[in-house]
Amino acid sequence: MEAAGDEDLVFRIGGDEFCMLTNERSLDRAQRIADEIIRHNGDPISFEGRQIPLSLHTTVTQLNMPQIKYDELFTRLHLAIRECKH
Repeated sequence: MEAAGDEDLVFRIGGDEFCMLTNERSLDRAQRIADEIIRHNGDPISFEGRQIPLSLHTTVTQLNMPQIKYDELFTRLHLAIRECKH
């Protein structure tokens, strides 16, 4: 599965939490990317000879600012993740 584009950033925030930052300005397009990711919920990945099913949650949030500080970005990402898990 490949949902991220060439200019998107995908990184681990911590634990089992990951983020994809995209320059996509359309919330509808960003939601379609999230929907593509969530379609793979339950699909297994191979790790050390075991098949582990993915457990995925997604959310879309928009940052309407020309720049953001590192701490503020991670605070906003953690809040978005917490909301989508509940």
